[in-house]
Amino acid sequence: LVDSVLYVWRRHLLAALAGAATTDGATTEQAVGFVDIVQFTALSHQLEDDELGRVVDEFETAATDCVAAHGGQVVKFIGDEVLFTAPTLDVGVDIALGLVERPDGAPEVRCGLAFGPTVGLGGDVFGPTVNLAARLTSVARPGRVLLPHDLSEQLEGRDELVVKRVGRKYDLK
Repeated sequence: LVDSVLYVWRRHLLAALAGAATTDGATTEQAVGFVDIVQFTALSHQLEDDELGRVVDEFETAATDCVAAHGGQVVKFIGDEVLFTAPTLDVGVDIALGLVERPDGAPEVRCGLAFGPTVGLGGDVFGPTVNLAARLTSVARPGRVLLPHDLSEQLEGRDELVVKRVGRKYDLK
């Protein structure tokens, strides 16, 4: 019971903080990322309900901690996925890389990351940048961060990163 109460309280607190941090109708240039658990549907059929709840809770806790540690903002959780924002591309990349590094035994995740204008409404974010990040996530490989070609060029000066070009082109609209 205590775990359930803490879980609900944490979710309400995150929602309240996200709502307070967003100015309704304001347009902001920022990084937007989605991270989701790979093969979550198959995983949900393999695990007992309490074990599946533990996996989701550990993912949400790790995501919240990583995003906060880098100065980003968790916008919301959508099932097995987290939507986050970051003030700069570099911060967004650091968050994304932190989230795709998983502890042993944890399910793999994938991330799509975009940078550009977003509109904040009611603690949520909207716009083409958000849509692009979501579409990038859907085609990202497990354990990888996928971002548009023009953004990858901006990261070439970061020696600690290995930036690889995707061999095929995607029409993500």
